[in-house]
Amino acid sequence: MSNLQSIKNSFNGVWVDTLTPIKEDLHIDLHRLESHLRTLMMKGVQGVVLFGFHGEGPSFSSEEKAEAISYLLKAGVSPSSLLLSISSNAAPDALKLVHFAQKAQLHGVLISAPSHYKSLSNLGLTQYFDHLLGAIAQSETKVYLHILPSAYHVDMPETVLAETLNKHGEKIFGIINESGLSTITQDLIKSFANQFKIHSCNEMDLKTLHSTGTISVMANVIPRVVDHLLHTDTSKQGTFIPGMKAKSTDERLIEFESLFVKLPTLAAYKFLLAQIYHDLAWVNCRPPLVKLDQELINELSKRFKSFDLQTNNE
Repeated sequence: MSNLQSIKNSFNGVWVDTLTPIKEDLHIDLHRLESHLRTLMMKGVQGVVLFGFHGEGPSFSSEEKAEAISYLLKAGVSPSSLLLSISSNAAPDALKLVHFAQKAQLHGVLISAPSHYKSLSNLGLTQYFDHLLGAIAQSETKVYLHILPSAYHVDMPETVLAETLNKHGEKIFGIINESGLSTITQDLIKSFANQFKIHSCNEMDLKTLHSTGTISVMANVIPRVVDHLLHTDTSKQGTFIPGMKAKSTDERLIEFESLFVKLPTLAAYKFLLAQIYHDLAWVNCRPPLVKLDQELINELSKRFKSFDLQTNNE
């Protein structure tokens, strides 16, 4: 099992589930990716997750991911500010990316269940993680178990987590819940919080979780609001955002969340970044995902105008 020192060494602060810019020829736009990361760092985020759930991770090959990270490192981005999401169904490809991340001395990797074979047994899942983690050597690059929405990935039952953590806990530095379900976060806290750090990607969980770190897709657009929520002790002071009249962090997050009702979330986020950066290239997605059609653009534009983004405070 992990010890208390492992718990203390988990990640802190706001880490952004980073959107991936795509060129017209469908390759990764490395220049725009670097520029976006530097903008986020300037706004105070601790680090970024590359090729995660909202970074279109499954749409890119292991070679493309390694090439993008190598570009960022050569450009001077600190490896300690990078988490790499491992979203390959093939264990050899996943191991290739883990070994690359270790060699590059990235902060860590996020390992999730496969995104197919929906009827997998607990035994099959346990064997998958056993095979993967058994081939990973101990290193400074931290390994996190990553729970994704069941609509896209296989569920990770508590028995599978328990067996995996019992056997490979010395290599694991935390569990990240990106399922969107607060109930799963609460279950993880009850079962594993005394041994492993539990992180939620649901911004509304942060007050009850008392977490020191989170992964947030909202932070692509409103990083300071997410950071304010993470670091505000609501038992001692209010949660009002400096510079914004009568707007609490909770209110602002709820307003922001309402922008995406009945919209394809990833394409909507990319459109908002295109508006913020005044750069329409950001709307591109890697097929099979597609950008918003004109009707949805018109609808989201109205909602975003009503939201009235305050870039200096958010």
